[in-house]
Amino acid sequence: MGTGVGITAPFGRLLRGLRQSRRLTIEELAEASGISGRAIGDMERGRSRRPHRVTMRSTSGPPRPGPRWATPRWRRRTATTSPGRTGRAPAGTTTRWSRPRPHCASPGRPATSVSRRWAHAYLGWLRDTVDDLPAAADHYHRAAELFTEADDVNGYLQVSCGMIRVLRGAGRAQAAVETCRGIMDTLADARHRDRIPPNVREFTALSAVYSVSFVHLGEGRWEEAVDALWSIHGQFDDRGWHKQAGKVHLHLAHALARLGARAEAAAEYQAVLMLESRVPEDVRDEAHTGLTALTTGRPVPLIRFVQ
Repeated sequence: MGTGVGITAPFGRLLRGLRQSRRLTIEELAEASGISGRAIGDMERGRSRRPHRVTMRSTSGPPRPGPRWATPRWRRRTATTSPGRTGRAPAGTTTRWSRPRPHCASPGRPATSVSRRWAHAYLGWLRDTVDDLPAAADHYHRAAELFTEADDVNGYLQVSCGMIRVLRGAGRAQAAVETCRGIMDTLADARHRDRIPPNVREFTALSAVYSVSFVHLGEGRWEEAVDALWSIHGQFDDRGWHKQAGKVHLHLAHALARLGARAEAAAEYQAVLMLESRVPEDVRDEAHTGLTALTTGRPVPLIRFVQ
């Protein structure tokens, strides 16, 4: 979420900035989250650096969506596109987005509906910060539903991208893949061509595929991982995002090695090492280990797929 508050800011100031950027009062946030207004105020004033894990898990909060994870409501009705390839929907397919409706902030729609969906998105982030991933995933999911109902496509895309990583961490790999497909279907829908700014469209597609590649890697789906990583290969390099670029090369090399494409894997490990100090030391070390294993004919060891 764009907040205008730097990530290095003290927690209380970051918390207040996020809330105010969405024009939420403490009372509105408390109502949506189940956390008391006093507790939120204490966090913002620095009396409590962040909510205690027990507090986060014991709050009543909104009802959780339960078994609907496997078939999210925004999923396309007909054929789907593999998120790791082009992300383009086949001709003639449709999505579950309705006709464009009046903007959620119009006089005919209560302003509290805006607050409620952003409160769920905000609480998803907040619970993620204390590693309560199941609750974070539930809040993101509810926010995505509310954005879909309000026909706010940009809000839907924003929370859905964040949801992929959280779903993976919560052990809901298939739901994470379905969420990525929903994002790619939405981006490919011609009805949204003029509603999604080009920079948002580009960044969303890149972020979604990057996030879902970790799901495939963690599940050992090497072919799907290669498809996803090849589709974004070089794009982080072009933007100067070296840490992500190094991980794309590293994880692509590892997946290729697992599929027996040793020459291609070696080239990707070399690409990591060529980035030198622009990538973290642990990424360079893993690339060196993988390349050494390939050149000596030994199996490439498993590595940690950390996003």
